Amino acid sequence: MSMMLSLSFHAWNHARQAIKDGRSADALRWLEQVATAAELTSEELAEAHRLAAGLLLNKARFAKARRHLRAADGLEPDHAGTHFQMGLAFEGDPYGCDRRAAKAFRRAIKLDPSHSLSWAHLARSAVRIHRDSLAKAAIRTATQLAPTDARVLSLIVETLRESGRLKAALRIVTKARFLAPHDAEVLAVWNRVRFEMARAAQHAKRTPKTTTSPHVLPFVRIVDAAGHKRVVRRDMGGVLSGPHVMRMRRDS
Repeated sequence: MSMMLSLSFHAWNHARQAIKDGRSADALRWLEQVATAAELTSEELAEAHRLAAGLLLNKARFAKARRHLRAADGLEPDHAGTHFQMGLAFEGDPYGCDRRAAKAFRRAIKLDPSHSLSWAHLARSAVRIHRDSLAKAAIRTATQLAPTDARVLSLIVETLRESGRLKAALRIVTKARFLAPHDAEVLAVWNRVRFEMARAAQHAKRTPKTTTSPHVLPFVRIVDAAGHKRVVRRDMGGVLSGPHVMRMRRDS
């Protein structure tokens, strides 16, 4: 047993050093060995799985990261970090699911309500699944918990930009600038918002104004009907292609 423990600690040390040196492939190889060590505690095994998942997320290997996180959840169910990483694994995956991401972030928040990044990521997931009230509440909580955290601010700005609310983003970062006037990272976020607003204003000026026309649903086509002096609408829903799917889904 003592020899097995010695080998496990040896693998741990190599994994940590590899992570410190930025050698993710070596770190993953050692962590795979640690994660299967029967002599370690459940908490130690779960930590190995979470570390492996973090490295895999950086490599955009989302499905494999989720497998490690499921293993970590089975070993240590009430760990907020596991659920936070699971949310990231669903959020970043082109084949992922924003609803499952939001569910994971909410579980992380239930276990650690003070984690501002969980609230900020929940806001983005909520926007993407059209849960506007939840998104507003999450943004409000995230900015209350970390009003000058550049990581939180950047995520919230991106979320508000996606939803076309740059003015709201400007209000948030202006408050952050007031609270931390000498913070270079906050200044960079503030400048980015101002740049995005200026670009949006330029685009609005260059876009020619169009005459107002009645709104027509995308599955309805305007045609001239024989024998009629007026324009009528024909339902073309049965012959047009199906709705555009914004993202592909794959269960993993």
